[in-house]
Amino acid sequence: MRSAIEDLHRDRRWLASTRAFIRKHIRPDATIAARQTREEEIESIARRILGVETLETRNSDGLDFHELAVWTIQEALDAAFEAGRTFSTRATTRR
Repeated sequence: MRSAIEDLHRDRRWLASTRAFIRKHIRPDATIAARQTREEEIESIARRILGVETLETRNSDGLDFHELAVWTIQEALDAAFEAGRTFSTRATTRR
């Protein structure tokens, strides 16, 4: 039981530190420029967060496959979610 409680506290600290990191590096209120397309935003997240130069297939294992930490993947998914939410909110308020 003690181990489970320690794991829960560790998970909560990890979650809090992850949220703080995302808030620091990704502004939740940031908007996607009107001219920026979905693909451009995805490419931007790949470069900025994942360190992936391009999402184009280059037919080379060394260039097409990347080793990433799960927290980095989570950060990129959170950024993509926020970008989608921002875009969706902006699109519905224009109607």
